[in-house]
Amino acid sequence: WQQLLKVTPIGIHDNFFELGGHSLMAMQIKSSIERELLISIPIQVLFQFTSISDLSKYLEVQRSSQSNQNDASSFRLLNI
Repeated sequence: WQQLLKVTPIGIHDNFFELGGHSLMAMQIKSSIERELLISIPIQVLFQFTSISDLSKYLEVQRSSQSNQNDASSFRLLNI
């Protein structure tokens, strides 16, 4: 966020939009998250979870549920 917003320091509880963020910047953050963390998120998430703290909690839940889905899909039923 510091690089994109050109604001330092940014705390984990600071609101992205109150720091000068806008919808185009939110799209850039969405793309960065998806590229770096390999987690697809809807853009609305960034409007709902506007601090690093809140967003990280959301992403942790997403990563956990994605991991659980991958574990479950690794099992196949065999016809015997």
